[in-house]
Amino acid sequence: MSIADDQLELPDYLPAHLGAVREPAPPDEVRLRLEPLAFGRASQMLHRAGARFVTLLRAGSPEPAIVGAFAMRGDLVVLRAPVGEAGPPSYTALGPWWPAARWAEQELAVRHGVHPAGLVELAALVRPDADALDHAVHGLD
Repeated sequence: MSIADDQLELPDYLPAHLGAVREPAPPDEVRLRLEPLAFGRASQMLHRAGARFVTLLRAGSPEPAIVGAFAMRGDLVVLRAPVGEAGPPSYTALGPWWPAARWAEQELAVRHGVHPAGLVELAALVRPDADALDHAVHGLD
């Protein structure tokens, strides 16, 4: 599916100085590629404009990237920040202004070693502390 060049301008809720580049996408979806350091600023601007957090993940294809999805004005806005292969990516944490993103960021930290600036550390989500588990067995089985 091809999108006309006149449809590839940035949405009005993200300023041009972020350096985001709009990429072709299906209808009702806005895909933006930007640098990792602009990822946090762009998501904060989406938050201020009234967007809703959907998800945050580390994608491996078509290139390693931090990807955030947000619902905004009837569109799915997808921010993609390519990070390359050289170590963990660096971006500003979303959790301080978007509490819904904290679990996703914690999972990125635990599973992929991604520690964004300002990450709010939560209790372990995917690897429980074995010493904190109750080892007693109760009941018939």
